[in-house]
Amino acid sequence: MMTTLRITMSSVPQEHLVELRFKENPDLWKWLTGQEQPPETVNSNPVFSAVRDKVMGNLNSHASPETRAAPGKPWVRGWDDYKKGRDSPKYGNQ
Repeated sequence: MMTTLRITMSSVPQEHLVELRFKENPDLWKWLTGQEQPPETVNSNPVFSAVRDKVMGNLNSHASPETRAAPGKPWVRGWDDYKKGRDSPKYGNQ
């Protein structure tokens, strides 16, 4: 079941949305998933808070904490698309 995050433009000043728009995706993902602490300017952004709550809610619903890295720690990469040696799987990350 897919749920939708609803943020109306009338409820949040547009500059909060624009502020996040210019952040790098890898950094934003690490902040949203708790791998790293976001800067205070990002952490206090109401759009970021709403998206982070949604991401963490989905993560908690679909992946138990025991299967994830501890908060503040980077996730282990599941596979390497460039590594196709003897010791790597033929398909996916198995």
